[in-house]
Amino acid sequence: MFNSLTVVGDERGIYVRRVGVIGINEIGRNVLMIANPSEVLAHDDVTEIRMDLKGDFTVTDQAYTKVLSGSSVTLKVSISCDGTLRFLPNPILFYDNSRARLECTFRLRGKARIKETYILGRAGHGESFNRGDLHSTVKIFSAEELVVHDLFRAVDDSWRERYVMGRNCLTTSYSLDGDGVPRVE
Repeated sequence: MFNSLTVVGDERGIYVRRVGVIGINEIGRNVLMIANPSEVLAHDDVTEIRMDLKGDFTVTDQAYTKVLSGSSVTLKVSISCDGTLRFLPNPILFYDNSRARLECTFRLRGKARIKETYILGRAGHGESFNRGDLHSTVKIFSAEELVVHDLFRAVDDSWRERYVMGRNCLTTSYSLDGDGVPRVE
């Protein structure tokens, strides 16, 4: 299934155009929640999210996104913000034997806090991520200059290398304080 979400927003409100089931809700002043009713990416789903925001915005989603076994999905997120952006989605949970290509691009003029969290396997169900392929790219531009280009790749159980990840959860936070210098946690 192909899903597309385009959002243009400023202090006066937001304009939304969408294809498929994905949507967005304004849950507070300049607080946007991306809504995928099934909370799942499956099969050969392709989801593209584009936002052009002017002002101070927080963008999140309603729950963990799950990538099911046997799936090969693509998720592309592109956000430009002239103001302050807080991009704080819930974790993405990758079931064993899932494949995903994630591309996130941020074009910023101002401050930002961007967070990404990936969980490999469903430990609560005794499942480990032993087979699959996760390819994630994050690019952050500040005033048209590329300041972060982060790549994470997990093929089968390669993520267990002690110098790569070691545990089944990866969280990365990026902060920009308006000076164009990123801080990565």
